[in-house]
Amino acid sequence: MQEPSLIALHGARGAGKDTTFNLIQRWCAKSDPALSAVRKGFADHMKWAYMRQWVPNCTMQWAIEFIDQWKNDPTAKCLAIHNEITEDQAHAMTSVFIDGVNFRDHMNQFATESAREVYGDDHWVDILLPLQPTPRNPEGWRGNFLVPPRTANDDPYSFAHYAVITDLRAYNELGRVKELGGLCVKIKRRDAEEAERRYYEEKGIPRHLFATELPDEEFHVILNNDDNNMDHAYQRAAQLAHEIDYNGIASIKRGVPIPWVIR
Repeated sequence: MQEPSLIALHGARGAGKDTTFNLIQRWCAKSDPALSAVRKGFADHMKWAYMRQWVPNCTMQWAIEFIDQWKNDPTAKCLAIHNEITEDQAHAMTSVFIDGVNFRDHMNQFATESAREVYGDDHWVDILLPLQPTPRNPEGWRGNFLVPPRTANDDPYSFAHYAVITDLRAYNELGRVKELGGLCVKIKRRDAEEAERRYYEEKGIPRHLFATELPDEEFHVILNNDDNNMDHAYQRAAQLAHEIDYNGIASIKRGVPIPWVIR
């Protein structure tokens, strides 16, 4: 059973993190023999817990797809609405009415103020990337990156060649990936970075933790997608995947200079 290569992607909203994973998958499919890539996110279990407040029996995949459908819609809101109440009740409740909140902001607050600040900063990190085997994952973090069997003859218990996390946001997530020997990759795209800055400037509020842009020097590799060219983006992702497959993550980390910038 092969050892997965752990890769974590960081970048502004819309910089191309999910697209980069899809391009790595595309490169894997062209390889001979074909390689495998599995995507996970630090937020996957958070999205599941968040949506189960409304749909208790939903699957994790359904929760992820639902949230991903609406998280970038600025008109999507979570509303607090009181049912019809008596005059006496209305008088008692006027001071506790809760205004609606943007859906993405509401979800982010659930992940941080309602989880990290209650259960600890590493709450979501420990679920996806445990340092030691757990009853949930006896193989440790590798058990979260299994390749689904496509036929009855496929090994139902095979680790992916590329274990890709597409939502690295915070310093403790960065530190955990490095501690496990993984590769930290920042995706730069100028127009996406400017759009995210404008979003918070126009709202007049500080950036949320999950919108923080971490400095370039914290990363092993930078993929520069400023040209907004999909063909070039594929070439950059393919170059990264090929280098990992041919020389390994440790070789990239020993390179000079670091971060390795792929334009």
